[in-house]
Amino acid sequence: MFYLFMAKSALADGSIKSEEKLRRTVRRYGELMGTAELEAHQKRGFKPNLLNFYTKSRYHCEDPRLVCECQRLNEQTALFNVVRCPFAHCAALYNMQKEAKIFCEEYTAACIEAYTGKVAQVNVSEVLTEPRNTHCRIASYYRPGNIPGDCWRKYFDSFMETCQPDDAESENPDAHEALAYSSRMMLTAFVSGSVDEKTAASGIRTAGEAIASFLKNRATCMEQKVDGDFLSRNCPFDFETMREDAQLAPFAAAFDAAMR
Repeated sequence: MFYLFMAKSALADGSIKSEEKLRRTVRRYGELMGTAELEAHQKRGFKPNLLNFYTKSRYHCEDPRLVCECQRLNEQTALFNVVRCPFAHCAALYNMQKEAKIFCEEYTAACIEAYTGKVAQVNVSEVLTEPRNTHCRIASYYRPGNIPGDCWRKYFDSFMETCQPDDAESENPDAHEALAYSSRMMLTAFVSGSVDEKTAASGIRTAGEAIASFLKNRATCMEQKVDGDFLSRNCPFDFETMREDAQLAPFAAAFDAAMR
């Protein structure tokens, strides 16, 4: 939701320049996340390759609402068809498929390129945020032949492409921690990225109001009180920290005002 309302504000004037800025911002967010995954894997001693990117993620958590067909996954190749996606569903509900489509077209490529030092090739040929499509098609290729000399051994166990090992199990990180980090990175991308300051400030206020409204409705449906405990379990933002940050304080202020 945060992205959708920020993107809507960024595209409000309908200009080509605005879309260019939004695409650069999404790519910046992808670069931040891909770099974070790379650093986490290097710290833990994992070889940075596509198999580890998808099965040992530190900042991308699994979502049970996401239905994805894995056609091939190994160190060098990742082929996926996404047939149901909560992000696409949310975009359709809010009539923001145009804004969401830009994210789908830019994020994955930027993230994997940052993770692989711009060596991997990523193709997103279809996205669910395009109403005419029935699935999202993501194909990624990371070849040791594109890495100079014997340096490929730092990233792959084998020069030849192999099948996915039978014992390759996904490590699902702490969902709240992963969402909190990715949310901070998205805020960072918008407030320090290509979108101009006035547009970013407007989007932050709108997003804060929209998220507050959503959480209030959710709490009502669950017959729960909107307090600190509820927010800690249902929202990834650290509002105490945000209130002390000059760039992010408008988001917290809009959120607080809408919650009253």
